[in-house]
Amino acid sequence: MLTVINYSNALEREVAETPFWTEAQRKQAIALCAPVYLEISVSLWQQLCQAVAALDQLLNSESHRQEALGREELSLNDAPGGHGAFICYDFHWRKNEGLRLIEVNSNAGGLLLNDWLRQHTDRWRGLPSSSVVPVVEQMFKEHWQQTGARQPLRRIVIVDHQPEQQILYPEFLLYAERLRERGFIVEICDIGDLYQYSYATEHADCLIYNRLTDFYLKNVPDWPKLHWVPSPATFAIYADKRNLLDLQQQQSVAPWVLACRGVAEQPMEWWWAQRNDWFFKPSEGYAAKAAYRGARISRKVLQWICEQNNYLAQEYFPATEVDSPGWGRYKVDLRVFSYAGQPLLLCARLYQGQLTNMRTSGGGFAPVYVRNG
Repeated sequence: MLTVINYSNALEREVAETPFWTEAQRKQAIALCAPVYLEISVSLWQQLCQAVAALDQLLNSESHRQEALGREELSLNDAPGGHGAFICYDFHWRKNEGLRLIEVNSNAGGLLLNDWLRQHTDRWRGLPSSSVVPVVEQMFKEHWQQTGARQPLRRIVIVDHQPEQQILYPEFLLYAERLRERGFIVEICDIGDLYQYSYATEHADCLIYNRLTDFYLKNVPDWPKLHWVPSPATFAIYADKRNLLDLQQQQSVAPWVLACRGVAEQPMEWWWAQRNDWFFKPSEGYAAKAAYRGARISRKVLQWICEQNNYLAQEYFPATEVDSPGWGRYKVDLRVFSYAGQPLLLCARLYQGQLTNMRTSGGGFAPVYVRNG
């Protein structure tokens, strides 16, 4: 169901023609993109759509929203009705076992970078193309309306910790360029400078596009004074990995959800004996940070994990592997960006090693097409 096609020379030409990136940023963008595209079957695409629709419906249900917000003492007032931000679902697929959800993200990077990549790949292949940018604009405007703001949305501030040092900084610039083209004032701002600029009092027309990995904004004590998308409530509802404990009990999503347990449920020796069957990750983790495959973990690290109060163990389900022509063999996961339960864009991440990463030579994001026939 997965076919890999190489087009590395065309990718380098397209990056070279992007005017708002410096030469260093063009090189950074190339490193984020695999020089291939993938094709999947119609059947697999249908499975992905079914899984995303079922998961979104469950995660956005009133009962789940109340339970998820209650864990962090947030309220429904912190999560106005509607979806508020695009959501990202990461899956592994294996030919004989099928499709399994690995995690859900509320502010995952890559949407516009993959949109840009897809458009250029379409052009290289001679295919008609479209962009998700109008939906991104709609998402920001809908969230703005949900906040009850009286002024029209004019200003969007992209916020991260030291944004120019982030691996996806070229995508921040891409967001700024595309949103300015649609009439917005756009700035890219370090979180440390956000309140220095007094956005809350001087720019009442300002929306914060949150790319921080401090998902609950625990280090931003005055965060309620500003309008954030995604907000801590969005993370709680969709992306806190403790949600996986609840999802595994729901019949409507059972075909796609792996077994998951709180590490605190069992003593360290039990986990040591069972470690090969599990993958350990923190509830607020991201990008495989502080995540460990049980088969390769040491007793010392496992002991440390058991001493924490925020780790989950997820059933280990290995990613499928593909041969990338001229580059080697890579693991693949499938990422679906969605908004309001509707898929926006499908891409893959190619990587080597035990954890998903964006630093493997020849790896990175890759467009995924549905194969006809």
